[in-house]
Formats: sequence, structure tokens, C-alpha cells
Amino acid sequence: FLYPAIERMWHFSSLRRMGVGMALCAVSFVIAALLEMRIASTCCNRMTNAALERMQANPRHVENGCAMNQCVSMLWQVPQYVVVTAAEVLFSISGLEFAYSEAPVSLKGVMSACWLLTVAGGNFIVIAVAESRLGTQTTEYFIFALLVVVTTFVFVLLAKAYVPTPREFLAASRDDASAALGDGVNGEADDDQEALITGCSTRRAGACGRQRAA
Repeated sequence: FLYPAIERMWHFSSLRRMGVGMALCAVSFVIAALLEMRIASTCCNRMTNAALERMQANPRHVENGCAMNQCVSMLWQVPQYVVVTAAEVLFSISGLEFAYSEAPVSLKGVMSACWLLTVAGGNFIVIAVAESRLGTQTTEYFIFALLVVVTTFVFVLLAKAYVPTPREFLAASRDDASAALGDGVNGEADDDQEALITGCSTRRAGACGRQRAA
């Protein structure tokens, strides 16, 4: 129900959905970075797991001047998960739809594979940033947010210059594929008919041969 409601106010094409998804992804990384900064600034971040467990067992317990109410609740992670999930839905599903619908019949599988290849490339970038030890977890989140912003900017420029594939071309591609499939079926049918005319079906050629030899 969400897409039709937006369509009534604004044409929410696949490219636009992908752009909004990328923007939301950057927002989710910023939220994660700010939350990580807040966690790092609390006294709970410097405590051992055993001390935190004692504080959780007794919320009024004070450990080295740190109380439980000074810690950050896990519920603060909910907003970033909601935002990044919305970004994933808008970007990934719309991207697959775009790659499949804009490609001719003979290249639909190739375009879907290319789309998944970009996912693999993104995973390599994540590994490279994580293993480079550029700083704290907060720094990594800000780096990811910056990368997404730059990528979104490039994507917007490419999307503005993109010319959609003519529907007539896609229809002709489907017709050619259907015709090729029909020719193959008709060719097999012609072979069977020819075999029947000669009195020997292709599936019973051996039996007919034995009958003629007898």
C-alpha cells in the first residue's frame, strides 16, 4: 500500500527508490556512529563483563562510581536497524527489478549476475575498511557513511543521464525468443511426422528395423 500512496503524489520509479534507499543507508551509518560515540563516552564502556553482570543483577549497585542508569540501552539500536532495513528493501529489490526489467530476454540472466557481482564488490570494500584499522568503530561508521554519500552522488548523476530501454525493443526481444522457441518445437514435430510417414517413428526405429529385417 505504501508505493501506490507515494505514486499518487510522486512518480516513485525504480531508480528513485534506489536513490532513496542509498540515502537512508547513509543515514543509518550516521546513526550508528553517533550511538557508538555515546557508548564510548559512558563509564560502562570501560567496565568488564563481570562488573556489568553485577550491575544488571542489581540495578542500584554502583561499580567504581558507575551506575546502571549511566549505560546505553540496547533499544537505541532499533532506529538504525529500522532505517537500514528500509534502505535494503528500497535499494536491493528495486535494483534487481531494474536490472531484470531493462535487459533484453537474452541478457536478463547476465544482468542479474552483474547486479549480484556489485554486492560482492561491496563486501570486499567492507572487509578492506574493517581490516585497515583506520581508527575506532565510530570512525569506520563515518567512513562507510561518506562512501555511501559519494556513491549516491555518482548514482544520481548516472540516473539523470539514463535513457530507459524502449518498450518496443523489449517486446521485440520477447517475440524473437518466443519465435525461436516455437521454431524448435515445430522442428521436432516435423521430424516426428517425417518418421511416421516413412512408417517408422524415431522412438521406434529399432523395432521397425527388426520388423523390416524379418
